[in-house]
Formats: sequence, structure tokens, C-alpha cells
Amino acid sequence: MSNIPYTLITRDKELNDLCARLATSEAFAFDTEFVGEDQYEPEICLVQVATDDECALIDPQSGVDLTDFWQLIGDAELCKIVHAGSEDIAICRRLGRCDPRNVFDLQIAAGMVGLGYPASLAKLAKAVVGVTMHKSQTLTNWRKRPLTAEQLDYAAVDVAYLPRMHATIRQRLRSRKREEWAVEESQRMCANAVRIVEPDDQRRRLKGAGSLSRRELAVVDALLAERDAIARERNRPPRTVLKDFLVIELARRGWTEPSKLATLRGMSLPQALLRRLGSAIERARSAPPESHPPALPSREHSEEEEIILSLLTGILRDHCRQNALAYSLLATRNDLKDYARSVINGSGSDPVVLRSGWRHQAVGKLLDAVLSGRSAVRIRQENGQFHVHIE
Repeated sequence: MSNIPYTLITRDKELNDLCARLATSEAFAFDTEFVGEDQYEPEICLVQVATDDECALIDPQSGVDLTDFWQLIGDAELCKIVHAGSEDIAICRRLGRCDPRNVFDLQIAAGMVGLGYPASLAKLAKAVVGVTMHKSQTLTNWRKRPLTAEQLDYAAVDVAYLPRMHATIRQRLRSRKREEWAVEESQRMCANAVRIVEPDDQRRRLKGAGSLSRRELAVVDALLAERDAIARERNRPPRTVLKDFLVIELARRGWTEPSKLATLRGMSLPQALLRRLGSAIERARSAPPESHPPALPSREHSEEEEIILSLLTGILRDHCRQNALAYSLLATRNDLKDYARSVINGSGSDPVVLRSGWRHQAVGKLLDAVLSGRSAVRIRQENGQFHVHIE
């Protein structure tokens, strides 16, 4: 049991009074507990909020009207503190129909002050405020009522320490002149969390889609649209209706007969739904070629690109190690590929993340100096450790 005092909110007046107090604060932390693995739309089961002065647990299952709370999430004047908040932000957008503003993600900020990324809440709480957290309710059933004392204690602990952690981490950011970096990256996280996924994005996320023809990609689009429609009708997550690998396999084979579709391993849909998939495939295959989506850009890279990629990786990893910056937050392998290609082939029209924003401030001059030949890379041993030196 924790010793965190909290208030359980189950009535509209209680929630309205809480929102009025939150509106006068400079910042508050929030978290959500939801269930989304067995239905189309996630079901929000609990909302936790905390300031320096109080902790409250809002129970949406009690029927309280969350409108005032959603408005606070969209208030640009109020700082909202989260930890690994992309799913919470997506929930706010989908269920609250609000655009979250002025959100500060502690997991992101921690990666900019030498605390690693992505660091768990338990790890950060121990490192920043010296609190040991026990994650005993990770797989608990948040739908079931009444919630137990153990569940409520767990939920309170998840949010109660965030304001203190925010104050400490923000001070460390300021001492390194990186607060704007954390704000920028938190905004980017929010934008990605609420962004409507376009067909192009869906295609890119499917393993194996890069090898498909334009006609086959048209089938992929048709299957994804039909899968989503079936999932919505049946209130099921789309991937439980039709697995991603089956979307790719059906696009390659081009089958339309339900009897053939049923022979694929992992296919368990009834005949009526198989006929719908077959019809979707037939429509896509019959569409004129000019309507087919463009081929996906190749992610393969040349030997020249591989050499530059390896060089950049080593330089950036060591630079991050020496400057209390998480390499995993700075750049993905694809980010480095895009940068390498921009050096070899020119900038082009597509944005290169390492050439803009806080990432460019952090390493832009370093990379440009090395790849332009203005600086040399040397390996030196200091105090028993090897370091990369740029001269």
C-alpha cells in the first residue's frame, strides 16, 4: 500500500471543482488507464491527475462528464505533464475530441539530461526523486468495478510524483540550455499521436509492402479499408480481423474466391466476410493503372551509403555519450539513412530530421564539418576509455 493521499472523483460537481482548481495551476500531471486490446475504440477506465498540492482519480465509468477536463487538456496556457504520453494523448484526441496543447513528456526530457531513453517511470522516479515504485497492477482489469484499494493506490502512484520530477528535470534542462528541445520534441510527439494515418503511412508500416507492385499496393489499400470497416462494425481491433501478413499475402496472390482465401494459414473469417474481402480485391485489381498508388521508395542502401551510415553512427553515439544525450532519442537508423542520402544526392524535397530543429542544433554542425572534410575524426584513449575526437 502507498501513502499517497488521493480523492476519487465520481460526481460531476466533484469533477467541476477539481477542474476549477487545475485551471488556476501553472501545470498538472495526468495519466490514463484504458483497455483497447479487445475492441475498436479504446475504453477509458480511469484518469489520474496530480499537482504539487493534490492527487485525484477520475472514474469515467461512473458517468461523470469529462468535457471540462478535455478543455483543460487543450488549454495552451496550462502545462500538462506526462510520462511516455503518446497513447494518453491519442486517447484525449479520440475520446475527448480535443487537440492536446502545451504537453511536456518527462520520458523525452529525461533523454536530454543523461537519464536515458526510453526510461521507465519506475527508473526515473528512483533516479530523480528517490522513490521506489512497484508495478504490481500492470495487467489488472481496469473495467471491473468497484476498483480495489490496490488498484487505486497503483493509479495514484503512477501520477503523484510527476510534478516533482518535472521540476527537477526541467531545471536540469535549463542548466544545459535544452528546455526548448524538450518542448519541441514533446510537441512532435503530440502531433504524431493525433495525426490521422493516411494510406501511404499504413502501407509503409506493413512488412513486405516495399516489394509489391503498384497494382498489388492498390489491393493492400482496398484490404486495409475493408478490414477497418469490418472492425468498426464488429467493435474489434483491425489486426484481429485480418493480420498484416495476410494483407500482404492476399495482395501478392490476387485471389478473389472465398474458398481460396479460406485456405490461408491464420484466416478464420466466415464466408460472408471472405466474400467482402474477395470483392475488395477484385475492385482494386480492376481499377485503371493510373489510379494505383505509387511504388514505395526503396529502403535499400548502397555500399557508399552503408559506409557513411556506419561512420555517422559511431560519431553520434560517442557524441551523445559525452554530452548526456540519448542516442536513441536523437536519431533512428532511417533518419541516418535519410541524412546520408541528402549528403550524397543533395537535400531533395523530403524533410531530413537531422537538418532541422533541436537535432540540428545538437549535432548539425558536427555532422556537416565531418562530412564536408573541414574536420577530422580521431580515436583517442583517455582515462582507460576510447573517445572519438573531432578536430
